[in-house]
Amino acid sequence: MTRSPSYGGAVLLALGPSTVDVADRALVVVALPAVPPDDLAGLAGRAAADGADVIELAGDGPVVDAVVAVRRQVQVALAVRTPVAAVARAAFDAGAVLAVDPGGLDDEGYRTAVGATGASVVAAVPVPADDPAGA
Repeated sequence: MTRSPSYGGAVLLALGPSTVDVADRALVVVALPAVPPDDLAGLAGRAAADGADVIELAGDGPVVDAVVAVRRQVQVALAVRTPVAAVARAAFDAGAVLAVDPGGLDDEGYRTAVGATGASVVAAVPVPADDPAGA
């Protein structure tokens, strides 16, 4: 099924080295596990070969080393998942272009990190399991 925007044009999403027309197809995001940077490079290479548009790295551990190792292996957009703005900023400085913040922008430093680097952030807002509106 193909759907076009009501105005008939493309909907382009630019993330680092990639631009994807999201009106024509889904964005493919591969979330890699927290493993040593050398192992991440191999996993990232496979993800890119399989068509990943964005590779998401866990923000645990040496995230800058992970971003650098993966950046050497692939030329797709890199994201980091972390609630800590300082970790996201270090990842942006190392080459990540997107952060996924599971803390819903509780760390106000995210706005500064994004503004200073030109990166992007997706904020997830946690919904408690017992919240009937979130079910």
